[in-house]
Amino acid sequence: MSKYIIRRLIFLTITLIGVLTITFFLSRVLPGDPARLAAGTRAGPEQVEALRRSLGLDRPLVEQYVRYITSVIRGDLGMSIRTRRPVRVDLIEYFPATVELTVFATFLCVLLGIPLGILSAIRQETVVDHILRVVAVAAVSMPSFWLGLLLQLVFFRWLGILPATGRIGLGFRPTHITGMYVLDSIITQNWVALGSSLKHLVLPATALAAGSIAQISRMMRSSLLDVLSHDYVRTARAKGLRESTVVLKHALRNALLPTLTVIGLQIGVLLSGAVPVEVVFSWPGIGLYAVQSIVFVDFMAILGVTLLMTIVYSGMNLIVDVLYGVLDPRIQY
Repeated sequence: MSKYIIRRLIFLTITLIGVLTITFFLSRVLPGDPARLAAGTRAGPEQVEALRRSLGLDRPLVEQYVRYITSVIRGDLGMSIRTRRPVRVDLIEYFPATVELTVFATFLCVLLGIPLGILSAIRQETVVDHILRVVAVAAVSMPSFWLGLLLQLVFFRWLGILPATGRIGLGFRPTHITGMYVLDSIITQNWVALGSSLKHLVLPATALAAGSIAQISRMMRSSLLDVLSHDYVRTARAKGLRESTVVLKHALRNALLPTLTVIGLQIGVLLSGAVPVEVVFSWPGIGLYAVQSIVFVDFMAILGVTLLMTIVYSGMNLIVDVLYGVLDPRIQY
């Protein structure tokens, strides 16, 4: 196991270098002059040129790339042109909000996707199964930003029961510990802030998780149907075991293996899919930070976000692979 993890970490390093290389050169073809944008409309040509030299943008592209990779190895992600702060500081500030949103959305995916998939499998070709399949197709086909706007219209505009934007109500922000308001509220026992933060999470997390819930439920259904056709399941039924015992004790564990892969991949999808959701709900996370950085042609911030997302996505794949061996001892690394 340890040798396998070491090999994967080596491949992860190679992947990171490749992603950074591609992103670095692609970011340089974006339209706009970052030095001009950072200096402001009233800055003269001399000021813009001085700022360009201070940012290193006047140097050859290959030299800029080598300097950036060297800085990343040292742990320096550069300075954001837009916020005038180190990118590392910005990521530490904005990332907890995205993690909180993604964790809550993942919780909804597991809480709803797996039971719905099981229900659809044990009610195969019934009305319930057909309804769930239609809903799943609709959820996968629906863009998250459009669903977010629809949820805002219904639950904020028409019903007025849930907030439309932001992370928490004014004046309710808990003491900063982790940057995740729900966790910070629990740690500090600020139950008013906890209630407000949970209310603000419902709509964006639902919009973000809808497509993944459908994906997980469809995989759970097909995987469980495949397992239920195996000989050992028929033997368990022939022994007179209750159907719930056959499904939940004998079939579910093996059926969870491919579903676990989908869940792990969906976490990466949720992180990347958080960008339009955060924009729609004005959620101050990495997605909103990335969009603002792209608009401002903030090279260092764009590269920092890309690096962080690559690490998280690859790390989740590694965790899923390790969990495979835990759930199925037959798997050897």
